[in-house]
Amino acid sequence: MHKFYKEIRLVKNLRNFTQTGITDPIVKIAVSFADSADLPSKIQNLRQKLDPQLTSLSSGFNTELIGFSHVDKASALKLLMANYRVAPAELVTFGDNENDLKMLQMTPNGYAMKSGYPIVKEVTQHQTRFDNDHDGVLDVIESLL
Repeated sequence: MHKFYKEIRLVKNLRNFTQTGITDPIVKIAVSFADSADLPSKIQNLRQKLDPQLTSLSSGFNTELIGFSHVDKASALKLLMANYRVAPAELVTFGDNENDLKMLQMTPNGYAMKSGYPIVKEVTQHQTRFDNDHDGVLDVIESLL
């Protein structure tokens, strides 16, 4: 987890979250599950219990990201694109998991990573030749330049 997140604080029970002393604004909460055969049912159970304003998306490694339904990678990119006057066709996106889907669909230049989940490959028009560990993104960027 420390590879992906700068500061991690273990919260044993989300119901007691306000007692943790965390005062930073919360954008997303990552919930990681141990490997188990019933992982899909655990994730489905989690999603059913969420407030309608919240969503849960897989980010790989048995981790669900819980956040506001209207805030995702695509909404962030749309703000940047408006600010810098970038059209969707000028944007190239890369992704490998469920939390990347909207971002990948917002441009005709969305690339699923070779090692990406099947659903990601289904919604993109392109796929990298190599995976995350073998410079798949760099390979595409070099070919586009």
